[in-house]
Amino acid sequence: MGNRSDDVGACTLRPGEIGVGMLLFLRDVVVALYDVVLSRRRRRYEHWVEIRAPRSVVWRMLRADDMSFGGFFPIRVVSGPVPGRPDLERLRIQSGNAAFNMIVRIVDQRPGEAILYQVVPDGTDQILMDGIDDYMGFVLSDSEAGTRLYLSREITITSRLGRVTWGDGGWSRQGHFGVTRRCSS
Repeated sequence: MGNRSDDVGACTLRPGEIGVGMLLFLRDVVVALYDVVLSRRRRRYEHWVEIRAPRSVVWRMLRADDMSFGGFFPIRVVSGPVPGRPDLERLRIQSGNAAFNMIVRIVDQRPGEAILYQVVPDGTDQILMDGIDDYMGFVLSDSEAGTRLYLSREITITSRLGRVTWGDGGWSRQGHFGVTRRCSS
């Protein structure tokens, strides 16, 4: 870690990306309602995006200690160690006056290629607890455009409302839009 995301450049969303995002959001709501009807709890959400930047730049962004994403809801994510727990990291997520902590454990890491996190309930603010047995993964690969970033999250959602509010991966697309804007040249 030990770096800031400010040194990786930026770009903006094209108008077509916003329209596609809205259509995907509507699909997410339908899938979530379907899950409620079937009482499906365990879900794996996957998404990928092409980023016009070298893999090393995208990796630096993912592992930055301090990331800021502008936009309609600006977000800042600051990471650091958990005192007395060298196997854990604290992510401080701030938006406006609200700030929340998420504690994660790195389960597997291949520097410059992939990282898998497990969300640790102890120390994570309840508002960020979407369920139990929660894993997030990022995989980078070279592409013609620069880098392809794959994101996955597997989680057992614990409430009916959680299935509806979580959707089928909208969280990952929002994160990818932010990473794409920060990393692309």
